[in-house]
Amino acid sequence: MQPPQAQSTHDNLMTAYREGLFSDEELLAAAGGDLRTLVEESPETAIRLADALSGVRLYVPARLTEDSRLREAVTEAEAETVISLYRTDMLHIPRFTSLRTTIRRRRIVALHQEGWSPSRLALHFQVTERQIYSILRRCRQEAAHEHSRGESRPDGAKQPMPSTGR
Repeated sequence: MQPPQAQSTHDNLMTAYREGLFSDEELLAAAGGDLRTLVEESPETAIRLADALSGVRLYVPARLTEDSRLREAVTEAEAETVISLYRTDMLHIPRFTSLRTTIRRRRIVALHQEGWSPSRLALHFQVTERQIYSILRRCRQEAAHEHSRGESRPDGAKQPMPSTGR
């Protein structure tokens, strides 16, 4: 049985990963010490753990049991991978707050480029219009700065910045 998701649909890391909204390198940088080895071994397993158990300390048993929290979060094969890497350790599952913020910003920019209005974006992401304008402005400024230095996003994708309409 899968536990209920703690995040809303537009905050799900696995969906964002499969949509290409962040790279393995960005995930590795955000993982910190505890989850780094798992991210290197199996990024999708690390993401599934974070989606299911974000912000929790997880005891990794020596062997998988029926009542293990690990069994509820990932598949049996993935659980065995986690056990092989962290047997009897206490694993701190990060919330990936900065990565989630980056993903949200990239989604806001992409949807704005598709024609979504700031008010529609604000309602969808449950933030204020002022925050949407601020995000769009900051992204535009970052893109201009990166362009002037000949850089792109860390995952190599180009991200043209939209006009905010102001």
